[in-house]
Amino acid sequence: MHNYKVWQGDDGRWRTYIVEEGGKRRMITAGTRANLEQKIVEHHKVDADISMTDLLDDWLRYKGLQVEPTTISRLRRAWARYYADTDIAQKPIVNLSKLDVDTFIHATIEQYELTKKEYANFITILNQLLDYAVDLELIERNPRRDVRVSRRKLRLDIKKPDQTQVFTAGEFSQLRKSALDDFKNDVYPVNSLIPLAVIFMFFSGLRISEVVALQWADVDGNMLHVRRMYRHETKQVVPRTKGAYGERTVPMIPEAKEILSLCQSKQAGCKIGTKFIFSMTKDPAPYGAIEKAFYKYSKKSGLRKSSHKARKTYVSTLIDAGVNINTIRQVVGHVDERTTLHNYTFDRSSEEEKLQAVTEALSDPKSPQNDPKNG
Repeated sequence: MHNYKVWQGDDGRWRTYIVEEGGKRRMITAGTRANLEQKIVEHHKVDADISMTDLLDDWLRYKGLQVEPTTISRLRRAWARYYADTDIAQKPIVNLSKLDVDTFIHATIEQYELTKKEYANFITILNQLLDYAVDLELIERNPRRDVRVSRRKLRLDIKKPDQTQVFTAGEFSQLRKSALDDFKNDVYPVNSLIPLAVIFMFFSGLRISEVVALQWADVDGNMLHVRRMYRHETKQVVPRTKGAYGERTVPMIPEAKEILSLCQSKQAGCKIGTKFIFSMTKDPAPYGAIEKAFYKYSKKSGLRKSSHKARKTYVSTLIDAGVNINTIRQVVGHVDERTTLHNYTFDRSSEEEKLQAVTEALSDPKSPQNDPKNG
C-alpha cells in the first residue's frame, strides 16, 4: 500500500514519505529499515480498516462540489435503502474482492427486484465511492469495474398511469378557477401573486424553482428567457437552470402574458419595487408557499399531484397539438428528446374521451379495417 520510495541517507538513517490527513506529505525517519517499515505499517493500518461506511460522508462532501444538493439527497436515500447495515458496507475496502461485489450486486437486484432506474441509483454508489477509494490510494483498483451485470435481470420500468401524471383539460380548468378566485379575493395577504405563479406553470412548462427566480428582465416581448433558478435548500438564486441544457427561451401565449400583466398591475398598485415577477417583496417568490398552494388547488379537484405535473401537462398538451418534438425538447430544456417522450408524454384524455377517440378511429368508413376490399 506504500507508494513512496524508501531510502537510506548519507547519515545512515532510513527515510520515506507518508501522506497525513488533509493530503499533506510528511517525511518520516528511523535508525534501521526494519523500524522504518514498522512505522509505515502502523501508518497504513488506519487505512486498512476503512470501510465504505467510514468513507461515505467524505465521498458525499467531495461529490457535493460537483452536483446539486438534490443528487446528494437521492444518494443518501439509496445508501439507506440498499447499503446501510450490510456486510459489504462494514467490510474494510482493502479486503473487498470481485466475488464480494458481484454477489452483493446480484443479491440486491433479486431482493429488491430493481428496475433500470433504481439500479442506476444503487450502482452509482459502488462505482463512484470505490473509485474515490482508488483516488485516495486506499486500493489500486475498484473491484466493481471487473463485475459484469446482465441488464436482462432488471425489471422493466413501467410507465405510471396517465391520470396520476397530468391534468385533464377539465381538471386544469377547475384548478385555474380556484387560483384566480384566491387572487381576486386576496387570500394570500403577504404574497398575493402565489395563485398566479401556480397557473403560470401550466402556460410555460417552467419548474417551480425557475418560476420563483423569474425576473422582469427575462421578459422579451413574446419570449421568456429562462436563465436562473432558486435553490430552496440554500435559499439562493443561482445563474443556471437544472440539468445540462442551460439557458433556454420559452414562447409566451396570450394567457401567459395576461398572468404577467396581472402581476405587474398588482405590484404597481401596492407600490412594490421588485425585480422578481411573482414576488411582493424584494426577495424571490416564496418557493414553499407556491408548492403548498399547488397541492391545495389540486386537492380541490380530488387529486394529489405535485407541481412537476404541471410541467408534464404542458409537454403532453404540446404533443397533442402536434408541436415538433425537437421544439418541445428545447422549450422545456431537455438535452435528449428521449427524456421528453419517455418521462413527460401522457394522455390527458378522460376515460370517456379515450373510448370516444378509439371508437371514432375504428368506426371511420375511410379506415382500412372497414374497407370491404380488405376482406
